[in-house]
Amino acid sequence: MAKIRLYELARDLNTTNKVLLDKIKDMNIEAKSHMSSLDDETVKIIKKNLLSKKSVDEIEEKRIKPTVIRRRKKLVQPEEQATEEQAETIVEEAAPAPEIEPEVETT
Repeated sequence: MAKIRLYELARDLNTTNKVLLDKIKDMNIEAKSHMSSLDDETVKIIKKNLLSKKSVDEIEEKRIKPTVIRRRKKLVQPEEQATEEQAETIVEEAAPAPEIEPEVETT
């Protein structure tokens, strides 16, 4: 089991030592300075907490013009809400449309 220093992990995650140290303290993991050693399990926990938030947000890109790209985050719904909405959609689609009688012109 190799240990890694906090500043090395910060470099790998492309962030500063201070920001990473603050986030680690918010996760209730002991680290006093940028020279603190972290074991493999702790590194996995930190990466999971920090990187999972980024992977949840998906970005939709739409090219408006050749030089303009619109990027929007897709809203990810929990499975429970998504299934309820799908059920409502299915019920709406299954309902028969009211019959409309054609108008006949008499001249």
